[in-house]
Amino acid sequence: MLDALPDSAVADVVFCYRDPQQGSSRMVRLHDLPDYPELMAQGSLGHLMTSGFMERFVKFHPGSEERKAKALAWLTSIRTGGAHCAPLCFFPFGKFEKWLKIIEYP
Repeated sequence: MLDALPDSAVADVVFCYRDPQQGSSRMVRLHDLPDYPELMAQGSLGHLMTSGFMERFVKFHPGSEERKAKALAWLTSIRTGGAHCAPLCFFPFGKFEKWLKIIEYP
């Protein structure tokens, strides 16, 4: 049934879940989720619901700011010699150049 919704209506779907910290029920419009495009790129709405991916994403997905902070911390560790992984292994889809602009080289 969910996969029968027109693409234009998916953003307005309201998802209900139980908040893992407070235990209360929450309702959120999909378009209002942080990283909504990333969620929808994972599959159809029906698949996301039946696989449990939607619930995991809503409850546990780190926000953009948290992911940015982790990435910057990782990049800083590279500069200080703390990480031994080539930077390209962390940045899929050619986004490495974008992050290079953030780093200040000595």
